[in-house]
Amino acid sequence: MATIIDISNKIKNEQKFIKLGDKNYKVDDSKNTVIRALDLINKEDGVSSQDKALELLLGKTAHKEIEAMNLNLEDYKVVFIAVMACINGDTYEKTEERFRGETNES
Repeated sequence: MATIIDISNKIKNEQKFIKLGDKNYKVDDSKNTVIRALDLINKEDGVSSQDKALELLLGKTAHKEIEAMNLNLEDYKVVFIAVMACINGDTYEKTEERFRGETNES
């Protein structure tokens, strides 16, 4: 006799967004995109790797719109942390705490 474990109700597959001003930006948190973005971040240091990762996770159009806002570095980090919170299924505050903890240990 076969054993069937039904996980249908455990799979959320819900779309995730960050809100910036009056715009909502969809975050592509699909497994393949997240793996590619994390690979970029792990291979390269600095804002340029975060930039490339955000372009993957938000799409070119959204990335261009955010770039056109000419955010300062601290505000750009806020956007990055929000996207990381989405892909990890965490709250912004929890992700920010994790980021700040890693930054302070370095």
